[in-house]
Amino acid sequence: MKIGHYLFVLFSLLFVLSTSAQNGTIDSLLKISETAKEDTSRLNALIEISNICEEADIKLYSEKAYKLSQKLLSNPDKKIKELAKRRMADACNNIGFAFQTEGEITSAINYYKKSLEVRKEIGDNYGIGESLNNIGYLLEQKGNIPDALENYHESLKHYELAKNKRGMAYALNNIGFIYQKQGDHSKALEYYLKSKKLREEANDKHGISQSLTNIAAIYKLQKNYKEALKTHLQSLEIQKEINDKSGISNSYNNIGFLYENDNDLTNALLYYQKSLEIREELGEKKGTANSLNNIGRLYLLKNDMKKALDCASRSHALSTSLGFPENIRNSSKLLASIYKKQGKYKESTEMLELFFKMHDSLNNESIRKNTAKQQLQYEFGKKAIADSVKHAESEKVKDAQIQLQEGQIKSDRNKRWGLFGGLFLVIVFAVFMYNRVKITQRQKKIIEVQKEIVVEKQKEIVDSINYAKRIQYTLLAHQDLLKQHLPEYFIMFQPKDIVSGDFYWATQKEDMFFLAVCDSTGHGVPGAFMSLLNISFMNEAITEKNILEPNKIFDYVRERLIESVSKDGAQDGMEGILICFDKKNNSITYASSQNVPVLVRNKEIIKLQADKMPIGKGILSDPFKLYAIDAQKDDMLYLYTDGFADQFGGPKGKKFKYNQLNSMLIEQATLQPDEQKEMITSTFGKWKGGMEQVDDVCIIGIRL
Repeated sequence: MKIGHYLFVLFSLLFVLSTSAQNGTIDSLLKISETAKEDTSRLNALIEISNICEEADIKLYSEKAYKLSQKLLSNPDKKIKELAKRRMADACNNIGFAFQTEGEITSAINYYKKSLEVRKEIGDNYGIGESLNNIGYLLEQKGNIPDALENYHESLKHYELAKNKRGMAYALNNIGFIYQKQGDHSKALEYYLKSKKLREEANDKHGISQSLTNIAAIYKLQKNYKEALKTHLQSLEIQKEINDKSGISNSYNNIGFLYENDNDLTNALLYYQKSLEIREELGEKKGTANSLNNIGRLYLLKNDMKKALDCASRSHALSTSLGFPENIRNSSKLLASIYKKQGKYKESTEMLELFFKMHDSLNNESIRKNTAKQQLQYEFGKKAIADSVKHAESEKVKDAQIQLQEGQIKSDRNKRWGLFGGLFLVIVFAVFMYNRVKITQRQKKIIEVQKEIVVEKQKEIVDSINYAKRIQYTLLAHQDLLKQHLPEYFIMFQPKDIVSGDFYWATQKEDMFFLAVCDSTGHGVPGAFMSLLNISFMNEAITEKNILEPNKIFDYVRERLIESVSKDGAQDGMEGILICFDKKNNSITYASSQNVPVLVRNKEIIKLQADKMPIGKGILSDPFKLYAIDAQKDDMLYLYTDGFADQFGGPKGKKFKYNQLNSMLIEQATLQPDEQKEMITSTFGKWKGGMEQVDDVCIIGIRL
């Protein structure tokens, strides 16, 4: 659960006015922005309006201010030019904040960077600190901890140069929060207390409430729940006093967690729902996702699966659209638990894999090392400045030090004796260290031997899997057989691991040519074993049992799978498509389990049918239906598994999805098959980017 951590955006936004007074101020400023003769007065009014207006209107007035500041940059008066630059930086900062509240993180960062460039140009240390702090916060939310920490430290330096206590407090607070996330609670508390002290000196009530919230979070992590609740209530009191709705929603959320921890689910749900209501009212997408996840978790504990799934799904969809790893991690973990309880093991496994992926990206060792490194760099920078000051002061007292030299000569004689004694201790210590080195070397040799054993065993395992890959590939459809029956086609086959649960298989029986594209349960070694079993059962149905209708072949394979692997209730099997090209009757028939064949004609998709049940033990056990394809010359027929559509990637880490996959196939259907394969492979690689491949991928395209 995310504990209170607010972005410091604008100084003026920290002062919350009463509704009537604020509306009156905005009306007055609007009048100035519309009727003032001087452009500078209109510009100042627009910026002030964007500082105090509703969040929905910030972008509107800030963009007007930005355009007006651009116009004033051509003014020959230097003072007007400088004002225009300052206000342009303010406008970019406010636009960035507006995009941030909408969940458009990339656009928000871009505008914060624009603001930073202008502020560096005019030497505005306070503004530079503000922009760096804002960028750092969003980088942190996206999981880029090292760069976020670097921005926070740079922000702190510029706030110190500007002698601005409020800014220094926010930077210290954000650095403390990163230490909290990395598990260094004592360091986090140190920074939180520094931040709170500065805020008390500046009489910053908003900041004080934030510091109290974060200090309470540390108490919670230390399992001091009584102190945590007391501190949260102190923070809530201040937030109500200044009408800080965002802070109030955060405190409600935190108090709800403490009640949940005390197993008081009724009060916990009450406070979570209060928090959600305010966050939805404010349009805080990230906070809304967090509250939905917490409420979903409580419904799971209450065994209300319908409400739990509804809340968790909404939280996951919102988290994925925002692209924040922490929210995705939390929602995927909850969905994995819900699916497991519902018996949906495939969906549960997918969510669990996503959870571990997001968890690892937030907690890897390199992040911890970078955190320590940034701290040392910052402390060293401060020490270097202090040392330079000391050096300047030492020059002033140089003469006085000369007078002390005579006294030091006398003390040197005593030091010599101490030196001899110290030398003796060094020799003793050196002997001790030599023995330790010898012992360490022996231990190192033992470790190296053990490492060699592990490497050798790993090599044996990998060699065995590679051998299994060769066996599996010999059972896949042979290229010569495919070329004999399919003049124009392509195959894009990309397993997640060395061996695959996806497979494509073909055989000929009399005047009939059969082609299957299937997805076995699982991937890697378990999936490969299932694929071999599925291939053998299809081959058995056609060659031995002389079953030639695709639907009846699937019925037979399902029966054999249930007999072989589902005696204990397991639901292992496969999904896929089996096509039969009957050359004698010039017809194409098929059976389909879950996966839908796609026919593209004249840049349009012809909708084909599929049975929504697996080949194996499942809820439905109806006979599979036989479908026919009314093909025309130059139609493109595509058979694929779910691996491509389910791949996470792109700018927001979302799934590729079937609609986007089908649109891609439509666009390239007129190209030669080899060109289509190249484009599909390239698109998959670009979409996946640096993310892990989540499943096996298999796509076959056939020109009819």
